[in-house]
Amino acid sequence: MYEHILVPTDGSPGSENATKHALELAEQFGATVHALYVESPNQDFHELDRRPNPPSSEEALSKVTDLAAKTSVTVETAIEVGTPHERIRDYSEEHDIDLIVLGTHARTGVDRYLLGSVTERVIRSVDTPTLVVRLDKSDFVVTTADQAIELAVDALREEGYDDVSVEEDPYREEPLWVVRADADGESRTVYVDNRSGNTRVLGKRDR
Repeated sequence: MYEHILVPTDGSPGSENATKHALELAEQFGATVHALYVESPNQDFHELDRRPNPPSSEEALSKVTDLAAKTSVTVETAIEVGTPHERIRDYSEEHDIDLIVLGTHARTGVDRYLLGSVTERVIRSVDTPTLVVRLDKSDFVVTTADQAIELAVDALREEGYDDVSVEEDPYREEPLWVVRADADGESRTVYVDNRSGNTRVLGKRDR
């Protein structure tokens, strides 16, 4: 049924989960897995990625090949530059891909707003069958309000704030923690992804 399976990756927990599913299918059908990393000027894959050292293209692709080494699956890797969903679509057509396996998070309204819609755009723009693999709660890395606060404070300090305090308990807006903080006298909201620990500070710092 499947000879060539494409799995776009950015080294995130979501894409790693998708990779595992792609390898399982490839092993079952004797297919080749194509691991694709798209470098985007708009950073669609990294809107919430504020880690000090996010995975490079080589590191993200190495995660795929390392997982594949535990199987009998052949993996081909590629790096493309451009708009993610367009490059995924074009790669799929150019390499006769039979199935695209994509990782994503829970599809809440907030999630769509923050994480962009690469997965959604791929589904709308390709004719190739597409499998969307969601993370489940066992993949969460931020499970408590205290963890969310710590990550939010770190993110604000990385933005250059010195005096940061959190006066109210954060709340969960699946799949995110919402942390409201006072940072150098400015009110700031930080979203913390409970699956990856990645953060996003809303708004620009007043100068």
